[in-house]
Amino acid sequence: MANPTPRSLDSLSGRVALLAIVLAIGLVAVAPGVLGASTAAADPCTTVEAEPAVVVTPPADEPTGPGETVAVYNGSELVVHLCQQAGGARTLDETGVDWATVIDSSGEDRLRIRVVAPTNDSLGSLASPEPVPGPALSIVDHSVESALIDGAIPVASAEQATELRDALDTYRSEEAALDAQLANLSAATATVENGSTPEERVIDATMSTRESYLAAAEGLRTELYDVADSAVGGPQSAAAIQALGNRSETLERRTEDGLAAHDAALRDRQQSLTWSLRLRIVGLAVLGSLLGAAAGAVLPLRRGRAARRRLAEGEWTTYSRRALLVPVALGVCLIVLGVGWLALTVGDSLLQVMTP
Repeated sequence: MANPTPRSLDSLSGRVALLAIVLAIGLVAVAPGVLGASTAAADPCTTVEAEPAVVVTPPADEPTGPGETVAVYNGSELVVHLCQQAGGARTLDETGVDWATVIDSSGEDRLRIRVVAPTNDSLGSLASPEPVPGPALSIVDHSVESALIDGAIPVASAEQATELRDALDTYRSEEAALDAQLANLSAATATVENGSTPEERVIDATMSTRESYLAAAEGLRTELYDVADSAVGGPQSAAAIQALGNRSETLERRTEDGLAAHDAALRDRQQSLTWSLRLRIVGLAVLGSLLGAAAGAVLPLRRGRAARRRLAEGEWTTYSRRALLVPVALGVCLIVLGVGWLALTVGDSLLQVMTP
């Protein structure tokens, strides 16, 4: 590789120096704006045209001053600033204020408060010994009534309220549907225990309703977490999430218990039907054997005795094997009758036993 020549080194040094000069000029041009912005952000009183006055920050990006209205939710925090000339005699005094609680006071001209109730007073009323101009306070009241908790759940916006109400309505509907289906499952279990057959496929219906309920519960849980993560998230949304979890666990436990009880009833009934069929089949076999043996023995014996008697009397006689056809035909008839009787009396039970 060739070593750089002195001319190339001088060219590189010149470029570096030119870049440094450009950066320095840019910093000098930008610095006043940055410093000015930092000063404005650090001192909200620079937005006040006439002092003394009170301004508040946040929730707006810019301080809110006299003649304006600061809209907050119940439970929101505000920082109140008293703006006055150097050496001013006024201070901020929260004595007697019942619509807010003081979180932090770093001096006589700054208070950090939490709004706990609405008020018609201007925030300038916090100045002492006399009120000064200040912004008005408006409580934004978006809340959703819910049976999950006692009281309403505060939400951050009208859109969030609509979404939460829709999720609550869907959840209530699916919860009621699952509760009704569990009652049907319990009734079907009792029907099976009494030896009858349920009219509907309760297992499939229960599983389908259960899936719909779980989807609705998950949708409501998502909406409640969105509320909890918003500016108004607090004890109500947390309590609603916990209540939803408790209700879901209770319904899930009831569903599992109901399905287990129905499955146990089906198994017991199948075992009972199996033993009943076995006893009937064995009984029919014994009865058929006895009847077949009796019929197969009596007729040949009678004909054999008659043949022997005739021979003893010197008469000519014959003994045909066709005598056996009658008992065989009688046995076949008995088998057909037994199978028919079995099909008529326990046909449904037999299909239930043979069907998995």
